[in-house]
Amino acid sequence: MDFILYFNILRRAFLDVQTNSNNLKIASAIAFSVVVFDDEEELYYHESLIKPLQVLSPDQEFTYGITNKALRNAPTFIDIASLLIDNLEDCEIAYFDNFSQQLLRSSFREIGYPLGKSSLIFNATSSRKSSSAAQLSFEETAAVHSVEYDSLLPGMNARGLAQLFQTKASVDDVESYAFAKAGNNTIATTNLYDHLPKTSGVYYFRNAADEVIYVGKAVDLKKRVISHFKSRLVFEKTLCKETVAVEYVETGNELIALLKESAEIKQLAPIYNSQQIETNNPWIVESKIDAKGILRIVPTEKSYTDSCHTVSFNRDSVIQQLKLLQIMHALCPRFMGVERTAGSCSSKACKGVCRGEEPKEIYNARVYKALETLNSKEETYYLDLIGRTSNERSFVLVVDGIYMGYGYITNQETVNSIEDLEAYLIPQEHTYYTSRSILTHLKKRGVIKNFLR
Repeated sequence: MDFILYFNILRRAFLDVQTNSNNLKIASAIAFSVVVFDDEEELYYHESLIKPLQVLSPDQEFTYGITNKALRNAPTFIDIASLLIDNLEDCEIAYFDNFSQQLLRSSFREIGYPLGKSSLIFNATSSRKSSSAAQLSFEETAAVHSVEYDSLLPGMNARGLAQLFQTKASVDDVESYAFAKAGNNTIATTNLYDHLPKTSGVYYFRNAADEVIYVGKAVDLKKRVISHFKSRLVFEKTLCKETVAVEYVETGNELIALLKESAEIKQLAPIYNSQQIETNNPWIVESKIDAKGILRIVPTEKSYTDSCHTVSFNRDSVIQQLKLLQIMHALCPRFMGVERTAGSCSSKACKGVCRGEEPKEIYNARVYKALETLNSKEETYYLDLIGRTSNERSFVLVVDGIYMGYGYITNQETVNSIEDLEAYLIPQEHTYYTSRSILTHLKKRGVIKNFLR
């Protein structure tokens, strides 16, 4: 079995990267190298330092052998991205570990270029042979496999990585090597969730094509994601088998995690969230003047607009509100949308507008008062919640009963009106799931509505 065994399908690129942190949330690449093969022929090689956003500490300079002086004149990632994109096109990409894959995928995605094709993870195959293999560094792994390569700076060993894969090819058969394919259950799954914090947030499972296939929320991100991989349910096993990367966004608290999860599922429509994808429109109450000049109140199932007077996700509750208004203000049920009749209505409380016995101007005045009553029952408030750090807090804003979105402010910020929150608001859509999430939260003991004017 020779080198060509794993280079006879398509071009393969081997990427090595060095970061300034082991925390994926804050890590930046400071050095990388890439080598591209077509069969056994080397087509392209590039290595470079990368200027990070923050300077290295003295300890980091010593550990990596890379100085801030050298990085100061290095290109940024976006400066070299176009060159990489051209040479990585149509390539299957191989990484030493899953951390490297997630970092580079994230870096490319930030500049609007999702890395395609499937990936190979060297540590995934090694972990099948030894439970400790996934913990070894690149240098230690190379020593274990007796791979010799030019000792360069960290992150500049793409050719050495290619030799590691070649060594694996010489000792394993084709089937065992196939287990290195990202997405297989034999991947070192601990690498997928080691970077996750134990805080509230939303997490995303991505497949080898860099597609989001599942979105979830959690009070403890790490604990929840681990539960997916330890589950024996067929659904969970299938989901985890396709997952090659897990990303997350911290929200600070469970409510915003619920609200963000709902919005992300609706926007991304992940294939494994199919049961949660919302399709129903809310029931709203609108008013309009008909051809005869009579002000009608109309219950309608559609997306709400600024002209609607109330929003509900239950038709019966809307009809009950309208029936109550009809009695309180002596309105005509025919023009309230609660009775479908031709000619005059059946209500004794109606003063005859449907029979031409009451001037429409007088009737319309009562309708306007009824709408004022309806609108006055809708509250405007915000929920003051825990933030993502000790220096901030978060909020959820509801205006006239409609969920407007959420945001984050400093602990020192004072809030007296809607305008104080608008600059920090992340606008969101009012849906059945967001309405239900907020209602459930309000039922918890100790929850306070902070009313606004």
